[in-house]
Amino acid sequence: MSLALLHVVTLVQLNKFPDVPEAVVHPVLLEARSMEGQKVVELGDGSTLLLNKTSVSSDTLTVHSFEKSKRIIQTIRSQDIEGTLYENKHNLASLHLQETAHGILMEGLINHSYRIVPCLESERSIKGQTAHKIYRVKTQKPTFHDASSAQEFLPEEMELEARAELPDEFRPDVFVICDYEHSKGFKTTTDLLKYVLAFFNGVKLRYESVRSPRIRPRVVGLERATWGHEPYVKMYGQDMIAEDTLNSLLLYVEGRLAEFKGVDAILLLTGRSMISVSTGQIRKGVAGLAFTGGLCSRRRVAESFDAGMGYSGIIHAAHELAHLLGSSHDQAPPVSWIPGNQGAYHCAWSAGHIMSYDYKDENQFSFSHCSQEQFRAFLRIVPESCIKSSWAGKAPKRSSKYPGDRLSRKEFCRRESGLRQSKLCET
Repeated sequence: MSLALLHVVTLVQLNKFPDVPEAVVHPVLLEARSMEGQKVVELGDGSTLLLNKTSVSSDTLTVHSFEKSKRIIQTIRSQDIEGTLYENKHNLASLHLQETAHGILMEGLINHSYRIVPCLESERSIKGQTAHKIYRVKTQKPTFHDASSAQEFLPEEMELEARAELPDEFRPDVFVICDYEHSKGFKTTTDLLKYVLAFFNGVKLRYESVRSPRIRPRVVGLERATWGHEPYVKMYGQDMIAEDTLNSLLLYVEGRLAEFKGVDAILLLTGRSMISVSTGQIRKGVAGLAFTGGLCSRRRVAESFDAGMGYSGIIHAAHELAHLLGSSHDQAPPVSWIPGNQGAYHCAWSAGHIMSYDYKDENQFSFSHCSQEQFRAFLRIVPESCIKSSWAGKAPKRSSKYPGDRLSRKEFCRRESGLRQSKLCET
């Protein structure tokens, strides 16, 4: 049976804010409450933050990077990166907390609206605690009237399965690709890995509202694109063409099936502004694109905008992953090729859940019951290999550096591009 999938475009208007800190604080670790790693932090302004140890990855992470035009694939222990990862499910905190001889270092989200970063060059407190800057996460205003869908058809036959019972928990394995514009601000691949895990843990927290089954996406790998090594990116002037890039990304993955074997979804995080051309006109402000119901199929790719280091794209990544999981927008008709999919007619767009762009109140952090019903309908028909995790990373090899970390970003750009005198590598 031929299956129809949807290209789903999310459009936003991106507000530009100066990266000016809202406050400077000196966090203090008050106590560790349990053997499970629960910690209480006083931020220095009188407020406290209760944090619990968390995980958002498989036991190992596969890392793709480039050096001298050669792709290098490494496998590392996830614990080496996410051993400092903490969360607070109530306020959507997702951050790394590291204890040092001079107090604690915190980096990530202290709630859904603010992020925190260490400021090592600033003066310590009287008691020696490290200064941290708190920034507001840059907001993005959605524009529903520009949203559209374009139907795509799979050329091959696909066998649908039918299951009466669903597992208690489903853990889709996601491989993240960071394009050059997204990753160029990170000094090392380790820094990028830490950011992606804190970012994706924020995505996972948006799925806490989902029940029967619980959906807990996890990261199994990361590819860090470098200058000249992102053949899937299709540009029009200064903007990336969303539709062309997504289709090119699909072909890129198919050309490396062995490297992505067992992966349920591949998510491209881009720092480039995107445009849509699906209506024949150029429309700016695209935040994401995915194939509806593409999870675990050849159409398992999605792309999502995120201003690197700013965590602004978490809701869009959660939104695009939901499309891959078979959900349409709220108040949209059924997805015709998915048996049992009733659409979302009964869930108002104006309610402001994740699958609308009218984000509001607490609903913006959860999925409507219509989205959850569509998840269930989709998971009842996917292959058993999708339900049962088939990702198996190789045994990790110890390494203190990743390819590309041995050179400065500027020098690496100059060497790879051949533009040694060009100012392009200054950005």
